Amino acid sequence: MGGEGGSGGTFELAFREGYGDLLQYCWLSRRLLVAGFSTGYLVAVALSGGLQPGSGSGTELLSSRALHHSGSALSWCAATGMLAAGAGGRLALFSCALEGPEAPRVVQQPGVTELEGAHRVASLQASPCGRLLSVGTESGKLLQFLAKPPLLHGACGGKLAYVDPAASLTQALLLDTASLQAQQQQQQQQQQQQHRPAVPLPLPVEPELLALGPTHLAAAVGNMVWLQALEPNPSTGLLPPPAEAEFPTEIRWLRLNASCLLLLGEGGRVFVQLGGADGSGEVVELRGEDGEAFSAGCAALTERSILLGLPDGALASYRCSDAALVSEYQHGGGGITAVFPNQDGTMVVIQDASGGTVLYHAMRGQLMPLPEWSGELRAAGWDGGDPGLLAAVNEAGLVHVYCHVPHSVQGPGVKLVGTHAGSKEAVPLALLNGAVTWHLPDGSLDTQLLDTHQHQGEPGDSPMGRAASSRGRHAQAPAPPPAGWGTPAAGADPNPSRSKPMTRQKLLVARCQEALALCHFAAALGAARTLGGPQLLCELALTALQFLELRVAVAAHETAGDEEALAQLRPLLEVQDENLVTGRIQELEPHAVGSLALLRAQALEADGQVGTAMALYQQALAEPDLVTGGAAAAHQRRAQCEAGRARCSILLGYVEQGMELAAASGSADLVLECAALLDQAQHAKEDLHGITRFLHLEPLDNRALFVRTLERPIKARASLGLKRLQVGWEAGRGR
Repeated sequence: MGGEGGSGGTFELAFREGYGDLLQYCWLSRRLLVAGFSTGYLVAVALSGGLQPGSGSGTELLSSRALHHSGSALSWCAATGMLAAGAGGRLALFSCALEGPEAPRVVQQPGVTELEGAHRVASLQASPCGRLLSVGTESGKLLQFLAKPPLLHGACGGKLAYVDPAASLTQALLLDTASLQAQQQQQQQQQQQQHRPAVPLPLPVEPELLALGPTHLAAAVGNMVWLQALEPNPSTGLLPPPAEAEFPTEIRWLRLNASCLLLLGEGGRVFVQLGGADGSGEVVELRGEDGEAFSAGCAALTERSILLGLPDGALASYRCSDAALVSEYQHGGGGITAVFPNQDGTMVVIQDASGGTVLYHAMRGQLMPLPEWSGELRAAGWDGGDPGLLAAVNEAGLVHVYCHVPHSVQGPGVKLVGTHAGSKEAVPLALLNGAVTWHLPDGSLDTQLLDTHQHQGEPGDSPMGRAASSRGRHAQAPAPPPAGWGTPAAGADPNPSRSKPMTRQKLLVARCQEALALCHFAAALGAARTLGGPQLLCELALTALQFLELRVAVAAHETAGDEEALAQLRPLLEVQDENLVTGRIQELEPHAVGSLALLRAQALEADGQVGTAMALYQQALAEPDLVTGGAAAAHQRRAQCEAGRARCSILLGYVEQGMELAAASGSADLVLECAALLDQAQHAKEDLHGITRFLHLEPLDNRALFVRTLERPIKARASLGLKRLQVGWEAGRGR
């Protein structure tokens, strides 16, 4: 038998005699083989050791006779990890996990499909996306099957609705997010499985799309929508029959609330059915000022607003009650491809056609970048119990947790709290108090506490059931849980590793540091007071000052008994002018210099005050680092300061100094960023040639090719930009 990658090219495998003759086989990876036999057995074998005859061994992972017939046809889809097998008149699907720390797994999915009539399988072919399976029959027919049903779900307030294919494709399961999280925590404590508190709701069709509103559930197929009431008729005690609504185009996306039904059709056409969710209201197609139908790239629905992202970069907001235009924001980054608003629509995460991802504050007209974001945005959601907390998921399944900062010495912005490793397959549905509910690939739900929230709450508290109501002066009653994430294809590992048991002292330190990262200053203060350590209280006070939480800083210094600091801070409690408070905080010694200088320098650099920013970057390097986080935080702050000095040096005309600082940083991204600044500042071509001396972070096979790649746009006085510099970089490396 031929092997993949073996030095000898062939090797021998010995199977059980009872399997019969080998008829078909399929390589799923270099060392994972699935074989079909004449007795109808399908066997998966993981190979280990050498690939020479007589060496190595094979471990049988699966032995199945679900097809009952010989002559198996096999088709493997690497994108979804699905193996399709067919024999006689039967089809079976297998889920295969090939990567990760655990051993490879091959598991048969529930159920076997029987072909209608006398059809018998001759060949199989899975589509590249894995959703469709084409079956060629012995009679010459070609049959199409939906191999992997889409994950269907909806969210509204604290409620979720989802379809579990293992239970029924014509039944939705309804449940409460908070009770689901509380029950899962109880299950973990009892170490036993229980049924989730889900209420089944029959559907009139097998839906292609699902959406949940406060009073109705919407199911769509083609151009039809069925609206099923969630509460029974008081007079009969029975659910009323679903209302039907027909639209002039196939439906690609839909949402509903108490006021309207919103959907996107083919070509991005936008339809709104007014008057609630009973299916009888007027249908309005939204159009531009020229009367032409919209071709929207994306949409979102909040309690009162309809948001449309358009290819020309416009973000249009309409009233739900009458579909009237309320406001329009013109985004400078190109067409808008995704929008994720918070509960009231005042803050919106935007992704544009160029891949840029920002947070737009509609009330203030501010645009704020998401720090350290990378990749394509697949989903984003706001925490229902902590309104300023945002979680965004990229195409690799990595969750970035952000905190919106309304006040700081640097001004309003977005703070990265941390990241959480996940997978590509699960879909996030809701976020409540740091706990995410995921729709798993097998159709079930799982709730997982983010790594950024592992130490919150008192010992013995349910981490999934507590309220995150300790955000300093911004504390408030928890808002209703989010209106849903609304975009599939992202997720997280459903089985996170738990932290080892900690002593109470270490737990309180971790809780304080975690609360500070989340800007939960009241919780951080409570933990620091319990510990009573002056260093931790000082770090808490410094961090609180960065975010203008004066009362928390004063309370921390009172607990620590620092009368000198109190004498400087207490008079500021009566000052109402935020700018005066910020300026006074920056003058304090020695309580708020190092980290505050860095924040102020970044703000000044962004504002174009490069000379002053350069001085503050140098000050931030010279002053002691008192920010919570230890050596890791100190290293990060120093790296940020050196990067700022490199950029400012180039902007001030000290090209060689700036490029030397960039090269010394060890960051190829910073080198390219500084090279882009050279181009933007219209420095001479010789300066750009000169930077090749500093491109020693990775070997350039052909530096001359790097220069030639960039010469033409320079001579044409065209802006290079970071992307073109990266093209030159790759060309010089011979890629």
